[in-house]
Amino acid sequence: MTQSLHYAAVTFGTILLIMVTVTIHVIALFGFQGGISQLAEWESHKLRHRAARETVFVGLIVVGLCGVHILEVLLWSFGYLISGALQSFGDAFYFSLTTYTTVGPVDVVVGPAFRSFAAIESLLGPIMLAWSTAFLVDILHKFPPPPTRHPGGQRHPAPAHHDGKGAP
Repeated sequence: MTQSLHYAAVTFGTILLIMVTVTIHVIALFGFQGGISQLAEWESHKLRHRAARETVFVGLIVVGLCGVHILEVLLWSFGYLISGALQSFGDAFYFSLTTYTTVGPVDVVVGPAFRSFAAIESLLGPIMLAWSTAFLVDILHKFPPPPTRHPGGQRHPAPAHHDGKGAP
């Protein structure tokens, strides 16, 4: 295979992996969004204490988001294996995980023909992580604020949540 044909194949594979990664993320976030209302309803019946309910709720979302990221790392790991950039699954997974998170691999390297492939993963990983963070922050903002306590121990409902535009 000529060098230009090889680079074209790596470029096509990179674009394909980007599209599949984004598709996985979109499907997962829509799935989480749909399951959140069901989970919130179940938790309100099973867990009466607000702090416990919110901890379980957020914990399950974080575990789910981590699972999505691991799935995306696995996808790129197989990309390294299929392309011939790396020869073992262990090396491919380690390289992909450290590249996706931008930690950077220490003892596993890819050849010059695959450096741009790895660089794109290190660009895409933080975008996916930031997207997940934005999703989680949006979910957390939907929790009502806790009720306030006034002198004398009486509980009063929390003030209405404002959207920053002057409307509650």
